[in-house]
Amino acid sequence: MQDNHHGLSWQILGFAFIVFFFLYATSQLSTPYIRHDDFDFLMPKGWNGGYSTPWEKTLTEGRWISYLWYGASQHLTPKSSYLLYITAYFVMSCAVAHHISAPRTFLLCGLALFFSPMFGDLSLWPTGMFISVAIGSLSTLAILLAKKSHILPVIFISTSLLILTYPPIASIVLLAATIKTAESQIKFKAALAFTYVFAFAIGSLAIYFLNYFEHGHFGVKIDTWRHPHPLRSITDAVANIALYFGSWSTLLRLHAIPIVCGVVASIAAIGRPETRRMATSILLAALLICGIELGIVLITGTPIPSRSYVWLWLAICALCAQTAMSDHTLCKTTGLILLSLLSIYGMHSWWNLYRQKQPIAAYQEELAIWIHQYQAITGIPYVEVVGDPRRTAELRSMDAPNVMPALTMSMLKRYDIKLEECTASFCNEVQQYLATHENQVSPLLALNGKLALIFDINNKSIHQLNVIQRDYPGEFEETELKLGYRIFLRYSSDSAQITPFFPGSSKRPVSVMLEPVQKGYLIRKGKSTCTYPLFFNLKSLTGQQLASGIYSGSTPIVLNGWGKNIGSAILAVSMAEGSKNNYGCNIVITKIK
Repeated sequence: MQDNHHGLSWQILGFAFIVFFFLYATSQLSTPYIRHDDFDFLMPKGWNGGYSTPWEKTLTEGRWISYLWYGASQHLTPKSSYLLYITAYFVMSCAVAHHISAPRTFLLCGLALFFSPMFGDLSLWPTGMFISVAIGSLSTLAILLAKKSHILPVIFISTSLLILTYPPIASIVLLAATIKTAESQIKFKAALAFTYVFAFAIGSLAIYFLNYFEHGHFGVKIDTWRHPHPLRSITDAVANIALYFGSWSTLLRLHAIPIVCGVVASIAAIGRPETRRMATSILLAALLICGIELGIVLITGTPIPSRSYVWLWLAICALCAQTAMSDHTLCKTTGLILLSLLSIYGMHSWWNLYRQKQPIAAYQEELAIWIHQYQAITGIPYVEVVGDPRRTAELRSMDAPNVMPALTMSMLKRYDIKLEECTASFCNEVQQYLATHENQVSPLLALNGKLALIFDINNKSIHQLNVIQRDYPGEFEETELKLGYRIFLRYSSDSAQITPFFPGSSKRPVSVMLEPVQKGYLIRKGKSTCTYPLFFNLKSLTGQQLASGIYSGSTPIVLNGWGKNIGSAILAVSMAEGSKNNYGCNIVITKIK
């Protein structure tokens, strides 16, 4: 027994070393990239220059415990926040790996669990997610150490708390308890399921009442960008059920390999008497979680993002681990191979995610060094931004619909650099200066006691050759989505085809950047097989509304031209009510000559 503990200690150290080395190699430990809306949990109270404050998220997402955590998180930096998240997540992975594995397979199980693609995505929200992962970590540890009689209270308390921060983590705790008590009688399993559902209901009611007393709204006011479709009729019910199964279709398209691994492991584990009971318990717990998710989507009509299926990865890893612990040599070998595949797949997913985002963090670090050097010379504390930051390739790949708030918060929190949009008068001063100094090549300019950060030197765009440019998703982002069809297809510098996402599948629509032209642009249908209509919205980079409407696919639409004084504009396209995405629902945008 002592040798087993000694061996496990070495495996935990090896696990920690591999994780540390991997994250160090991605540069996430030194300059972590975090999502634009995670900065809202890092900014001081009273800050309203972001996207959605922690207080607003109590109403729109019910994240009341996250709001309490905000009292401490506002004093963190992106680096310390990421380290806290990773530490808590590592502890949770160790606890869960201990639940599902034998000592000899702990390291492999730990790696497979840790590199969950879903948790990789969530790692880009380390500040807002930390308290959820911390509660999940403590709960899984408590279940691991607790007597059977204490497990139900742990489930009740942890689930009730997690509903008020990030509910999907509660399913992790349920699966851990299910694995720990897999040999229990059906009566205890029924009590476990009832306790989980009851705690889920209690947590939801707590949110409803808190929102009623503090916001005057009984319930959760779901953000419009989530495209909620509340249940009001049988037709709504059919549509919402289809929406839920559509999320599974997306999940299968994104993660076909691990899901196939889970199916193979399920068949192998159920086929062996020594692993059948454990595998059955895991699958029944998964069925309960699916039932709750279906109920939520049925009532709200809000799609579940792929990253919220954190429990699915754990279930797959647990089934593979059970197969690896079989007495049958072929099953055992199959389980080890499947765990290895999951580890490799997960690492590849995390690596690609960070490789996509790290250039943004690296660019901001270089920009900060440059600005600090200029500030040391000029003594000017504030920096006024002139032009559009999306002219810079690295910033255009940010996931924010408007990058200026994200850039402002990031530079302030990371490097204590205060950015603000230039006033109209100072912008004109800079433009006049540039008009008479064509040799100006530096993006930083000290002028009349102010420091300007210029993103479009002399109005010469880095995308000058193409009047139509991809905006979102970028090429790498499109590859990572694994949609099976092209979102952006260029025909020439003056013509391109774009395909919108499924209805409700993304909070940010497909969009292209259009340069100012005199005669405008023409929108026409790309394929006759599409069931229209599509919604289009054209705004300048400064927020000026230029055009919007519904395109039915019958006759082409003309977008009137605009001048260089307005600048570039973003054309966003999404599927309107009544449309149906059949992978051929696209439009072609062409410059009118």
